[in-house]
Amino acid sequence: MREGYKETALGEIPVDWKLSTIEEIFFFVKTKSLSRAQLTYSGGKDYYIHYGDIHATFNFPIVDVEKNELPSIMQDVIINGDIEYLKEGDLILADASEDLDGVGKCIELKNVLDNNIVGGLHTIVMRDVKGLTTN
Repeated sequence: MREGYKETALGEIPVDWKLSTIEEIFFFVKTKSLSRAQLTYSGGKDYYIHYGDIHATFNFPIVDVEKNELPSIMQDVIINGDIEYLKEGDLILADASEDLDGVGKCIELKNVLDNNIVGGLHTIVMRDVKGLTTN
Protein backbone atom coordinates (compact mmCIF):
# COMPACT_ATOMS: atom_id res chain seq x y z
CA MET A 1 0.00 0.00 0.00
CA ARG A 2 1.19 3.50 -0.78
CA GLU A 3 2.28 5.76 2.03
CA GLY A 4 -0.48 8.13 3.17
CA TYR A 5 -3.27 5.81 1.95
CA LYS A 6 -5.44 3.19 3.59
CA GLU A 7 -7.36 0.22 2.21
CA THR A 8 -11.18 0.37 2.34
CA ALA A 9 -14.09 -1.53 0.83
CA LEU A 10 -13.84 0.89 -2.10
CA GLY A 11 -10.09 0.50 -2.53
CA GLU A 12 -7.26 2.80 -1.50
CA ILE A 13 -8.14 6.27 -0.21
CA PRO A 14 -6.08 8.96 1.55
CA VAL A 15 -5.68 8.26 5.26
CA ASP A 16 -7.46 11.49 6.24
CA TRP A 17 -10.60 10.56 4.24
CA LYS A 18 -13.57 8.80 5.82
CA LEU A 19 -16.12 6.58 4.10
CA SER A 20 -19.71 7.67 4.73
CA THR A 21 -23.09 6.61 3.44
CA ILE A 22 -25.27 9.00 1.47
CA GLU A 23 -27.70 9.17 4.40
CA GLU A 24 -24.90 10.30 6.72
CA ILE A 25 -24.15 13.31 4.51
CA PHE A 26 -27.32 14.23 2.64
CA PHE A 27 -30.95 15.00 3.37
CA PHE A 28 -33.38 14.12 0.58
CA VAL A 29 -35.55 17.10 -0.43
CA LYS A 30 -39.16 16.60 -1.55
CA THR A 31 -39.81 17.05 -5.27
CA LYS A 32 -42.96 17.66 -7.34
CA SER A 33 -43.83 15.78 -10.52
CA LEU A 34 -45.07 18.16 -13.19
CA SER A 35 -45.13 17.63 -16.93
CA ARG A 36 -43.32 19.80 -19.46
CA ALA A 37 -46.76 21.11 -20.53
CA GLN A 38 -47.17 22.69 -17.07
CA LEU A 39 -43.99 24.76 -17.45
CA THR A 40 -43.22 28.04 -19.18
CA TYR A 41 -40.32 30.35 -19.89
CA SER A 42 -42.38 33.52 -19.43
CA GLY A 43 -44.70 34.65 -16.65
CA GLY A 44 -44.51 31.61 -14.43
CA LYS A 45 -44.34 31.40 -10.68
CA ASP A 46 -41.67 29.23 -9.01
CA TYR A 47 -38.71 27.97 -11.06
CA TYR A 48 -38.62 24.24 -11.73
CA ILE A 49 -35.83 21.74 -12.43
CA HIS A 50 -37.14 19.06 -14.82
CA TYR A 51 -35.02 15.99 -15.50
CA GLY A 52 -35.16 16.76 -19.22
CA ASP A 53 -33.32 20.03 -18.59
CA ILE A 54 -30.58 18.18 -16.71
CA HIS A 55 -30.12 16.02 -19.82
CA ALA A 56 -30.62 18.49 -22.64
CA THR A 57 -30.26 22.08 -21.41
CA PHE A 58 -27.64 22.05 -18.69
CA ASN A 59 -24.54 20.55 -20.31
CA PHE A 60 -22.42 21.62 -17.36
CA PRO A 61 -22.34 20.48 -13.72
CA ILE A 62 -23.01 23.82 -12.00
CA VAL A 63 -26.15 25.77 -12.90
CA ASP A 64 -25.90 29.45 -12.08
CA VAL A 65 -29.47 30.58 -11.42
CA GLU A 66 -28.55 34.20 -12.17
CA LYS A 67 -27.09 33.35 -15.61
CA ASN A 68 -28.96 30.26 -16.83
CA GLU A 69 -32.59 30.32 -17.91
CA LEU A 70 -34.80 27.99 -15.89
CA PRO A 71 -38.36 27.00 -16.73
CA SER A 72 -41.05 28.01 -14.27
CA ILE A 73 -44.41 26.60 -13.23
CA MET A 74 -47.36 28.11 -15.10
CA GLN A 75 -49.50 30.47 -13.01
CA ASP A 76 -52.64 28.32 -13.31
CA VAL A 77 -50.99 25.09 -12.10
CA ILE A 78 -52.22 24.11 -8.65
CA ILE A 79 -49.71 22.27 -6.51
CA ASN A 80 -51.18 20.19 -3.71
CA GLY A 81 -49.17 19.77 -0.55
CA ASP A 82 -46.20 21.60 0.77
CA ILE A 83 -43.29 22.72 -1.37
CA GLU A 84 -39.69 22.48 -0.28
CA TYR A 85 -37.61 25.03 -2.17
CA LEU A 86 -34.08 24.26 -3.27
CA LYS A 87 -31.07 25.98 -1.74
CA GLU A 88 -27.56 26.97 -2.70
CA GLY A 89 -25.40 23.90 -3.28
CA ASP A 90 -28.26 21.41 -3.61
CA LEU A 91 -27.47 18.49 -5.90
CA ILE A 92 -30.15 17.44 -8.39
CA LEU A 93 -29.83 14.01 -9.99
CA ALA A 94 -31.80 12.71 -12.95
CA ASP A 95 -33.21 9.32 -11.96
CA ALA A 96 -34.42 8.47 -15.48
CA SER A 97 -33.03 8.77 -18.99
CA GLU A 98 -33.50 7.61 -22.56
CA ASP A 99 -30.15 5.80 -22.25
CA LEU A 100 -28.01 4.37 -19.46
CA ASP A 101 -25.39 7.12 -19.78
CA GLY A 102 -27.89 9.76 -18.63
CA VAL A 103 -29.11 8.05 -15.47
CA GLY A 104 -27.55 9.76 -12.47
CA LYS A 105 -26.49 12.89 -14.38
CA CYS A 106 -26.22 15.59 -11.75
CA ILE A 107 -26.19 19.37 -11.43
CA GLU A 108 -25.47 21.68 -8.52
CA LEU A 109 -27.25 25.01 -8.02
CA LYS A 110 -25.31 28.25 -7.63
CA ASN A 111 -26.61 31.79 -6.90
CA VAL A 112 -30.04 30.61 -5.75
CA LEU A 113 -30.39 33.81 -3.69
CA ASP A 114 -34.11 34.56 -3.07
CA ASN A 115 -35.37 32.54 -6.04
CA ASN A 116 -37.97 29.85 -5.37
CA ILE A 117 -36.90 26.67 -7.17
CA VAL A 118 -38.68 23.32 -7.04
CA GLY A 119 -37.07 19.96 -7.77
CA GLY A 120 -39.11 18.21 -10.40
CA LEU A 121 -40.13 15.17 -12.36
CA HIS A 122 -37.65 12.26 -12.27
CA THR A 123 -35.19 14.07 -10.02
CA ILE A 124 -33.62 13.24 -6.70
CA VAL A 125 -32.57 16.30 -4.71
CA MET A 126 -29.87 15.93 -2.08
CA ARG A 127 -28.84 18.61 0.41
CA ASP A 128 -25.54 18.36 2.30
CA VAL A 129 -26.73 19.14 5.83
CA LYS A 130 -23.31 18.74 7.46
CA GLY A 131 -21.27 20.83 5.02
CA LEU A 132 -19.01 17.89 4.20
CA THR A 133 -19.05 18.40 0.41
CA THR A 134 -18.57 22.16 0.27
CA ASN A 135 -15.34 24.11 0.10
